[in-house]
Formats: sequence, C-alpha cells, structure tokens
Amino acid sequence: MKYIWCLIFSTIFILSSQAQSKSKLESVKVGVAPIISLGWNLYHWYQRPNNHEFSKVSGHRSAGQALNVLPSCRIGALIQFDTERLHHGLAWYSSFFLTIEGGIDYTPFSFDMDERKGQSAITFPVQVGSLIPFSGSALTLGLGVQFSRMEFNRNTVVYEDLKNPFFVTYFLELGIIPHEIDGGYSFLGGANFFVRVGLGDYEAVTINLGFRGFITFAPEGY
Repeated sequence: MKYIWCLIFSTIFILSSQAQSKSKLESVKVGVAPIISLGWNLYHWYQRPNNHEFSKVSGHRSAGQALNVLPSCRIGALIQFDTERLHHGLAWYSSFFLTIEGGIDYTPFSFDMDERKGQSAITFPVQVGSLIPFSGSALTLGLGVQFSRMEFNRNTVVYEDLKNPFFVTYFLELGIIPHEIDGGYSFLGGANFFVRVGLGDYEAVTINLGFRGFITFAPEGY
C-alpha cells in the first residue's frame, strides 16, 4: 500500500511541476470552511479478513444490506485555493478544492443471507479528497482508510463468545456533484453520488454505493 501512495504523490508532484514551468504564479488565496453531510447507503457489501475469529469458524463469508434507513454522518473542512497565473501576458484564474472528512455509518440490518451469525455493521471512514469542477458539475475523488465491524448485534450462540474486532481497509471513493461549485456563495448545499471501494490485508473488502447531501459555507475571507 505504501508504494501506491508514493506513486500517487509522485504523479501529483510531476504534474504540478510541469504546470508551473509553463506559467508564472502571481497569487494564491486560501480559504477554509466547515462541511457537514448526511448520506444514505443504497447498497454495501463487506468481507472481513480471512484470519478473523468469525472467518475461522464460519468460513470466509461476507455480509451486506440494501437501502439503509439510517443516515451516515460526516464532518470536516473544505479548503479552497484560488490561484492567478500569468501565461503569455494573460491572467488565468483557477480554483482547487480539498476536503478532509471523517464520519460514521451504521447499518442495523446488515447480515449474511446464507448463514445468520448476527446483524449490524458500523464503519468509520476517514478521507482526504478533492472537488474537480467540470462542465457545470463537479467530480469528487477521495483516498482514505475505513475501520469496519460486522455482525455484532444479536449473535447466535455459536458466535456470541467470539472476539469481533474492527478491521481496516484502504479505499478509493469516486463521485459526482451534479451542480456547479462556487466558493463565492455564503451558503451552499448539494448532493454527491458516490461509490467507495476498499481493500485490506487478508482479502478484506468493503464496498459502499450511495449519495450524500452536504452543507458548506463560503471559505473564511471570501
């Protein structure tokens, strides 16, 4: 996993270096604003590590749930960078958005349909992401880590005494915001449709598909 992170940061550094060599940076304006979101999982599927206590007894099985009734919650910060560059005597303005978020997602009816070991799942995703304005909408890209625990409520007699700790996956989240992002607003709300795929040690997998409604404010100083 560390090699993937090194490749990502090396690519970003090379691209930014090439961009700077073609134009002269005149000014950078930075603003920070809180961002709060509530979301719903349309579908999730989790597979715990194959060395987990539950996996040793029941086999390497997974659990999931569609259409969760309870919302997930995230809080974090939206950081906006506005830059002015001179290129062949012309001024070019651009904005870059960075998000840092952490949240909680509880799905009370998540279970394995083939073997009922218990139900419920809870996850704590933490991610760093970016909003990329594109043709009146915005793409979202996030990288992070998710701490997950499965089937911890109403365990059957066979599994009730087994340890059931959290397991870790490292995820990539892709999404779309179907409206324009403009830091000039004092108040902004919208929706983000996303898919989040995480992988971990010992064949651990987490998949989430859903949408979030978010609220943010104009960055401080705007």
